[in-house]
Amino acid sequence: MWNENKICAWNPSTFRRDRNIKLPRFAAAGIPEVWIEDLKHDLILVFREPENGSYRMQLTLRRGDSISPLAFPNSTFRVDDLIGEKPSH
Repeated sequence: MWNENKICAWNPSTFRRDRNIKLPRFAAAGIPEVWIEDLKHDLILVFREPENGSYRMQLTLRRGDSISPLAFPNSTFRVDDLIGEKPSH
C-alpha cells in the first residue's frame, strides 16, 4: 500500500473522465486519501478508505468548510484557501 496522498485539480472539461478513470486507479494502488478540486462548482471532494478499486468514504466540502488530511491531522485547510477567490462576474 502506498503511503501518500493526492491532491488533484482536474480540468473541468475532463473532470468526469478523470474521476471515472484516475480515481479508481488511485484506490487500487492503495492511496489512502485523494482530494479533488472541483473548480466549476467551488467544491473539494475528498475520498478516503480505499477498498477494491474504490473509496468507501466520500466527503463534499464547500466554502466555509475546513479539513485535515489523514497524513497531517494537526494541519487544517480551509476550502476557501484551497480553491481561491471566487471570480467576480
